[in-house]
Amino acid sequence: MNSIGAPRKRPVYIQNSFTLLSALSMTVMTLLYVPCAATIATIKQETNSTKWAVLSAVLCLLSIFRHIQRALSNDK
Repeated sequence: MNSIGAPRKRPVYIQNSFTLLSALSMTVMTLLYVPCAATIATIKQETNSTKWAVLSAVLCLLSIFRHIQRALSNDK
């Protein structure tokens, strides 16, 4: 709601851009995205290896990308 109390309308371009499945995929992606920089730095510090920090970020990105790719291909 806006400051007057009337409900806000979503912009038309947003309503036309997302189907239910693509919106759910976007929600899952935001929940699973790459951990913040502090988490990656902690992984690097705890393992004493840059390799593990980079690997954890890359694996997250690849799995999310594949999930969204599958969801959007099934959405059509």
